Amino acid sequence: MVRPHCTKDASGDYLLGIEPFATHGTTVDMYWKPGQPITLECGPPLVCVDGGLREGRALGCRIRKRETECFREHDNAGCSRVSVCQSPSRLAGIQAACNLEQGRVSDEQFGAVPVNRVQVFRPSDNRGEGHCRVNGLDIAEGGAWLPRSTRGDVAFGCSEHDQRDCGDCHIRVNYYCRQDTR
Repeated sequence: MVRPHCTKDASGDYLLGIEPFATHGTTVDMYWKPGQPITLECGPPLVCVDGGLREGRALGCRIRKRETECFREHDNAGCSRVSVCQSPSRLAGIQAACNLEQGRVSDEQFGAVPVNRVQVFRPSDNRGEGHCRVNGLDIAEGGAWLPRSTRGDVAFGCSEHDQRDCGDCHIRVNYYCRQDTR
């Protein structure tokens, strides 16, 4: 029997997942809100049962948002960085946005990116020459959901090659570190 997915809680907040849904039997205690800017928060645990949400056993958690970025101008080598959640915290979610041609990702653009998604707002003029990378996912245009990661770090970067401006790119990343409080 195929069971329905849960997509929103009673208040309309989206549940955290690879995409904004939870499968039958999944307990969820982290949520992202579809406002501006989108953020990740802990909340009361809910269990998805046959497409509806029921209260689960409280565990308690705290989320800390960390912001980082890298930017390169006139450099075909691009840039890359690694950021880590300090122990005992663990990685709970990532938001990433790229501009792969002249300019930076704006606050408005970055604030619209859902948790666990990477989005290219401006691809390279030479489509195959721009790259936005987050934890092994490499995209040149559009957006993609980031797979759940068991990594404790966030490896990210961008690059862009062309003759006109010699490679400009910008990537902004929010990563969320979760610490259980119980």
